[in-house]
Amino acid sequence: MRCVRALLRWTFRFLGAVALIVTAGVVYEAIAAAHDDHRYPPPGRLIDVGGYRLHLKCAGQGGPAVVLESGSGVSSNGWALVQPELSKVTTVCSYDRAGYGWSDFGPLPRTMDRIAAELHRLLHNGGIRGPYVLVGHSFGGEIVRVYAGQYPTEVAGLVVIASAPDDWRTRMPASFVERADKSAGAQRRDFDLLPMAARIGLLRFFGFQSYFSYLRAHMPSEIAAAEISFLRRGKPFQAVRAEEIVQDDRLPIWSFVDQPLIVLDDKWQLPQHPTADDLEAERVWRELDENVARHSVRGKLTVTERSGHMSPLEQPETVIGAVHDVIQQLRQEHGSGSP
Repeated sequence: MRCVRALLRWTFRFLGAVALIVTAGVVYEAIAAAHDDHRYPPPGRLIDVGGYRLHLKCAGQGGPAVVLESGSGVSSNGWALVQPELSKVTTVCSYDRAGYGWSDFGPLPRTMDRIAAELHRLLHNGGIRGPYVLVGHSFGGEIVRVYAGQYPTEVAGLVVIASAPDDWRTRMPASFVERADKSAGAQRRDFDLLPMAARIGLLRFFGFQSYFSYLRAHMPSEIAAAEISFLRRGKPFQAVRAEEIVQDDRLPIWSFVDQPLIVLDDKWQLPQHPTADDLEAERVWRELDENVARHSVRGKLTVTERSGHMSPLEQPETVIGAVHDVIQQLRQEHGSGSP
């Protein structure tokens, strides 16, 4: 009986200590998050798109207006090296999808159709005149293609960067699809836990240190600090999870006919001793990228040989050059003014 009582006392003390630590973590995180909000105010405008606000940051003058769509898990800060250079030649806007950066969370489900419709309202409510040159990185490259299908008259040109090609799941080798699904499953499990870890302050002290170092190495210091603050608060993880849970990797039918279209893909990373499946995966992926470029008779594919997946940060000059190319083509067609 004494052993039972001792065990109960130890259990209650342990649970009480855990509750105290969790409560302290929640309070600490709330104070730190409020400090981050004060230190890193939105650099752009918060615009209502239907009862919730999205953050839109524009710079430069003239047309055609360039709209930058970020990849999964990255706020508008991901364009820190691209937007300032493009703003020297035209109007350029980056924004935060719902749940990212300075934007509010948006309604569910977070389908690509909904995201494209939100971007459409954001640009119109923000007074940004089209037609636009849409630039999408990774998951953002899928969104800009959906936008082109939904609002074809509002898109003058496309730049698609390191983005999954149409029908990759049905065309790539089964071993590649299996590895991709396994990796995505592991990421989803992590992202289910990370928002809770953030709420009790754990992300301020543990995890992501290598990624934080990467951001500090590739972004201006103040912008990197703002992006890290979002990650420490766990804000993007819930948004990423909501986006991924409803995606089926199939894009609606879209065609760009004869508008400028540039597809930038990162160099395929083969293992040191590639198997036949590895080589086949590289060949098929490149073929699928070429098919994306063929959506326009003026489409072309360029491989960014010197960067990994994050070319807007690792090889921004190539991204800037591709957008300049599209702008030049449009201005030559329509004179010096906007298309």
